[in-house]
Amino acid sequence: MTKYHEKMFRIMNQFRKLNISDMLPGISRMEYLTMLLAMKAEDDRRISVSELIKRACVKPSAISRTLRGLEQKGYVERVVNPEDRRNTYVVMTEEGIAIMQQAEKIMKDFSDAVGKRVDQEEGERLLCYLNDVYIAAQEEISCRKWKNRKENDDE
Repeated sequence: MTKYHEKMFRIMNQFRKLNISDMLPGISRMEYLTMLLAMKAEDDRRISVSELIKRACVKPSAISRTLRGLEQKGYVERVVNPEDRRNTYVVMTEEGIAIMQQAEKIMKDFSDAVGKRVDQEEGERLLCYLNDVYIAAQEEISCRKWKNRKENDDE
């Protein structure tokens, strides 16, 4: 790996180390993401568990654990669809909505403060570059997975 690539991946990895959830009011990053997806749901702040899994891009077991914790805190409820008992919805409680309003204010203040320290035009260019790197990496991973499967099938 070249020095350039080492530096790029090291810097990208640094963002994973930012513990933004330390700023949030008693919720983890995953709990925040889960409630954010429920809050943004178009169906009156409720989202199906399967849609939640799809949008969060995590394993069902991770969502299940997170939902269990959020239910214990009283922030969400799981409700079975009476018309189709195979579907379960996650519904925000009033307490959950209040916590998310706090969290959203914290995140907005944080993002505004960081944004003031970065030139917007440069930031936009950086976002485009990062998206290009992400797409290239995603495509490369897919190609390599497919190639590995093909090689294993040929054996």
